[in-house]
Amino acid sequence: MEQLWRAEAGMGAATLHPRASGLVRMLRNLPGGEAAVARAVDGLRAGACDVSPLRALTRPTSLRGLDGKLLHHLAVFHRRVADAIGPRSAEAAVVLLGRSMAAWFALGEEGSYLRQLTRAVLGASATDEACDSAVEEAVLAPMTELGQRAQRGAPSLSAASLTALRALAQVPQAGRLASCKVATQKRMERYADKQRSQAIERALAPITVAMSEATANSTIERAAPRLMARVAAVWRWADRDEHVERYAVDQVTPVAWNIYAEDTDYHRVRALIEPLSPLVDHLAYRIQDDPSRIAYAAPCAQMFVFRSEAATTTAEQRRLAERAVALCPSHRNGRLILANLLCNEVSDRIDRGLLLPADRKRLLALVDRAETLYPRTRGLDELRVRLESSSWWGGA
Repeated sequence: MEQLWRAEAGMGAATLHPRASGLVRMLRNLPGGEAAVARAVDGLRAGACDVSPLRALTRPTSLRGLDGKLLHHLAVFHRRVADAIGPRSAEAAVVLLGRSMAAWFALGEEGSYLRQLTRAVLGASATDEACDSAVEEAVLAPMTELGQRAQRGAPSLSAASLTALRALAQVPQAGRLASCKVATQKRMERYADKQRSQAIERALAPITVAMSEATANSTIERAAPRLMARVAAVWRWADRDEHVERYAVDQVTPVAWNIYAEDTDYHRVRALIEPLSPLVDHLAYRIQDDPSRIAYAAPCAQMFVFRSEAATTTAEQRRLAERAVALCPSHRNGRLILANLLCNEVSDRIDRGLLLPADRKRLLALVDRAETLYPRTRGLDELRVRLESSSWWGGA
């Protein structure tokens, strides 16, 4: 057990309690377990202990049907290893935390082991209700603790809190590894989502307070770009969480409208919106992939409209306006802006002269599309007249 522990946790990790050796005794009972233990012992005698087969047995592809004692050992062992390696190998720690939760889920599904343990602890007060409550608490406890860890480091966006957040995101995989029933799986996922949401809310709370104070002090337009950069930092810390994307759109939109009304060259709009561009893009992909998110289609489309207006090239303006309309086909501002851009493109091409038949056909199609998008677009009739009267090579 000591050799397995050192191989997993590193030479500097604190020594385990002797009862941890029960894990090896339980692994010995698995298919291939005797051979794995023998190989480790023989290697130890020869001065080169090989625990790789034993290590593999701690990571089965399914926890279904495993003995309750083994599941308990795995739950504790994986958590201890994750805590030991977390500071230097966060990705591996996340996987092991997921395995630890999976073992607890499997214990909850198996039922009898934890109930027997609970009755032994509670003694005469071990009613069925008390046992059920204790078992439920034991199964949820790892997620609760990870949620608390995530919340503690949320204000500073710490690495430890990020590891906890990522571990909570492992709950769906943990449920499958534990072969949970569908109802149990959904309940575990809801609980993990709640823990994640509380931590993310704590990370966003100082931004919300600062936005409210700046609004009350009439300094919101100056403060918002810095605060939106902070929102983007929370989003990256939270592994691009959707809640942060929606929060960003909700918070920035009224400020953007205020600045938009005053900003003739859009440099202030650009400074406000630019930090949020990756968030908006990601939210747009979510909405396009899942129609149930339609409530944010129009607000997200408006963000693309702001970005289109603030873009520094006509190609980028067109690209962003197209995205706004694709995301929300009925979005009035998006349709208006795109129609105007199409008309400008037609006008600029006519001004350059010498239209080929293919050019005229393409430009007429752009005018037709602009009219479909926004029939009241100014200059449509004038553009049609100019196209009809323009000379082109090989004209009719």
